Amino acid sequence: MIVRHFPIHVWAVLLVVTSSPVAAEPAAKTLRQEFVECERQAASSVLSFGDAARCSRIYEQLLRDEFKRDFARFLAWWQAERVNPAATATELPPRR
Repeated sequence: MIVRHFPIHVWAVLLVVTSSPVAAEPAAKTLRQEFVECERQAASSVLSFGDAARCSRIYEQLLRDEFKRDFARFLAWWQAERVNPAATATELPPRR
């Protein structure tokens, strides 16, 4: 590997251009659906390392982006989702 000295903005461009394409993250609207699917898979079988990592990323992104890191709000949604999946598919508990 040859290291060249470039200004930081050039490194940023090189990093973007040379990095491998990353799959687009699920949209906020589908994160809940992805999480529910992961939960159902985990409840019925042991997840592979890759699936467990994917589900972990979905959980972290859901908590960060949709619930603004409010775990109590996330937990309220998840408990309601488990009781009545159809009713809460698009609803979020109010923020405190």
